[in-house]
Amino acid sequence: MKKSQLKQGIRKGTGLSRGTALSQGNSLKKATQLKFRYKYILISVILIIVLYTIFYCIFLLPLSKLHELQTKEWITEITETIVLGVNDHSKFKAINCKCDFISFWYCYWFFSTKKYTAWILFNLQNKFSDVIMLNVYLFDFSTKQKTVESIPLNFKNLITEKKNNKLIIRCGEHYHQEIDFINNRSLISINTNKIRMNFEMDIDDYTTNQASFLPRYQLLGKFLNVNAPTTRTPGDWMSDNPYIGKIRTGKINNEIIEKNGDFWFDNFIGCNNNYLEPYAWFIVLNEDWMIYLLWFRTYNERNEIGTTKPFLIKHRKTNTFLYSGALGPDCRKVPIMNNINYALQPIRMTYNSNKPMGDLNYDDYNITFKSSLININITSIKNESNQVFKFKYYKNKETDEKYSKMNEWDQKYYNVLENILFVEYVNMVNVTVDYKGNQETFVARQVIDAMYPEDYTIPTIIH
Repeated sequence: MKKSQLKQGIRKGTGLSRGTALSQGNSLKKATQLKFRYKYILISVILIIVLYTIFYCIFLLPLSKLHELQTKEWITEITETIVLGVNDHSKFKAINCKCDFISFWYCYWFFSTKKYTAWILFNLQNKFSDVIMLNVYLFDFSTKQKTVESIPLNFKNLITEKKNNKLIIRCGEHYHQEIDFINNRSLISINTNKIRMNFEMDIDDYTTNQASFLPRYQLLGKFLNVNAPTTRTPGDWMSDNPYIGKIRTGKINNEIIEKNGDFWFDNFIGCNNNYLEPYAWFIVLNEDWMIYLLWFRTYNERNEIGTTKPFLIKHRKTNTFLYSGALGPDCRKVPIMNNINYALQPIRMTYNSNKPMGDLNYDDYNITFKSSLININITSIKNESNQVFKFKYYKNKETDEKYSKMNEWDQKYYNVLENILFVEYVNMVNVTVDYKGNQETFVARQVIDAMYPEDYTIPTIIH
């Protein structure tokens, strides 16, 4: 073989070796890139989980124990701002809310005495008129009879003021309420044709399950809407401020009421088209327990994505609050989030009924609340349901007469509202509570009220 041929062969051999090395180099590079990509994805997933967990622990986990973030001073300031803002909307600036007009407002009470359960529902009917209804109704357990009266008043005549360190809500001679935060006292006086009620009360708890005005959630509000809107119109927001306690003295139609009955009060305000959508609310309030469970939306929608389920659970016997807040929307489209949520906050609420809300005898349902701290089971008792009050909450003649002159959006809005009914029951129920390793079973009164559509083919929400 000539030297030139040998050199050519060597060059060809060298060329093959370089090609092989180049191919191997590309494969190694691709493998390195793929490994880096998988590593980047893994780190990103871990980072997302860590950030979500931090966010959950700071903002979402406390939503079940809001009582730990509240103080009496904070509640006092918020309640005074909300109540006084009815007559002076500039007050709302203190809580960073602009209220062009009040679209929803009520004062709601119930009183549980040995003989009676009595209610006051004092509600503005809708944003289109100034009619405020004073609905007063009671159920006499000794006679199994109910007494109901509804009086239309004028919202413009409602006065909210502060005198001698007392917050006052009054409307003519029909409604007079005082709240004394300093001494934890309240009084209410109601005067209608059929029913006269006067109560002096000791307040023992102001806890709310609404987070939106707490400083921590005001910060979150810079990025998300925390104002519980029911429409997407500007400035749609609401506030709900309750307190509970014991009756000190009282009279119903001149009959003296025994001391130490239980009462519930809350004041709800909605601004700029806000209204209260369908819900079902169940509460047991006795000497030992407050068990408040609520489901928003209609019964068939109660467990759908987007459903909110507020709750307040207190062992009154030991003055211990266990839970105050709400379960937020389910994340069934992202199962891993549901798993994280449940791991951090193992709470479940269920509500099942074999009768529709609004039935005359709503006496076939079961409710549960299960958590790491307490398990509660509530079962209705057959033939122990008393429907005391039912009416069209938002509808009135004045608004019907304005309907043809409304713009298209307002007509759609009122079509939703006028279809909603309000109903109130007092039922007897069996309650089982597993708490701190002990199980107690007792029979209790349960107050139920709900809003639900008369015609289920009409939407209950308008955006």
